[in-house]
Order: sequence, then C-alpha cells, then structure tokens
Amino acid sequence: MKEKQINKDKRILITWANGFIWANLLRKLLNEWFKNIFIVLRETSNIRRIKDIIDKVNVSNVSLLDIDWLEGFIKDIKPEIIYHLAAAGAYIGRDERWIKD
Repeated sequence: MKEKQINKDKRILITWANGFIWANLLRKLLNEWFKNIFIVLRETSNIRRIKDIIDKVNVSNVSLLDIDWLEGFIKDIKPEIIYHLAAAGAYIGRDERWIKD
C-alpha cells in the first residue's frame, strides 16, 4: 500500500499551546517538520512547557475573548487546521484569574 504524503506547509493554529496536551502536540508537529505553526497565548501565560521551542513558531499574545482581533487573525493567517483547547474553567476553584481575561 502506498503511504499518503502529508503536506508539511499546512498552516496550523493552536490555542493555548502552553498547556500539557497542546505542548506535546506542538512538539510532535515540530518533530514532523511542520513549518507554519501559529499559537495564541495570553500575555500572562506560563510558557515553561514550550520555552525551548517557542522560537520555532509564530506567537500571538492576546485574549481569545477579543473576537474582533481573533476574526481578523484567522482571516489573515487562513489556518487549514485549528487545534482549539482554550477553555475557561480548567482550573476553576484553584485559580479564577481567567475570568478577567
């Protein structure tokens, strides 16, 4: 059976790529030689999980609640794949700072 070729030039958007799951996905995509990876983080995001690879992706620091910015950003970069796991309440009770974002 012929192996299917994957287009490594696809534009990929990952929201909150500093979380445990997405940090591992980001590493996997970079290891597979994907080149056009965009990530969205809050300005206050802890990047400890991706500190060593953050210079290999396009980073935007913004609130996902800024709908006008987000719509314009998506129109500009035209992602072909979006991995979205940004969620309010992942740490509810422990840290409620996300409400202000």
